Amino acid sequence: MKKIFIFSFCIMVLLSCGPTANIEKDNSIDFSKYQTFNWFDSEKDSTVMLNEIQISNLHQTVKQELEKKGITESTSNPDLILKQDILVEKTLKERNDPIYSQSFYRTAYNPYTGRYINIYYPSRFLGYDRSEYVSREGTLTISMIDSKTDKVVWQGWTVTDINSSNFTSSELSRAAVTILKQFKNK
Repeated sequence: MKKIFIFSFCIMVLLSCGPTANIEKDNSIDFSKYQTFNWFDSEKDSTVMLNEIQISNLHQTVKQELEKKGITESTSNPDLILKQDILVEKTLKERNDPIYSQSFYRTAYNPYTGRYINIYYPSRFLGYDRSEYVSREGTLTISMIDSKTDKVVWQGWTVTDINSSNFTSSELSRAAVTILKQFKNK
């Protein structure tokens, strides 16, 4: 029983380390009426240029996630138009590391007892060592537009640290899955 608890705790910790998604939606819309979607040609509008492989992988991931929710891709008269926006920017982040003093013993002579005693002084909190570093943050935004009214009815986005100057396909896929977990059409 203890092993199951430790295993489930480790899984929860690993899952909580991933990016979080934010959403905005029109609460007056019944999302169960949407059955089909198609993509808006947005790679020309994006600030980050993606290659065909990245776009294909992102679209495939989104298609799989939406098909799980009952929405299929259709090129003729779709209910929703999907648009992705990608932004990669350098940010300055701050790291605060706590600083503690060294613990030590001091020997003192007690004239009343005629003995030497050791006094322990524990470590003390001294403050924080603040440092700044440059990081790259990538933002993926997925917007759903009603094809009949041309209004954005749902938008989800996530911000994550990326290792290179651009998103990789796996980072884009993880971000898309994180965003679309928040989409509820029922």
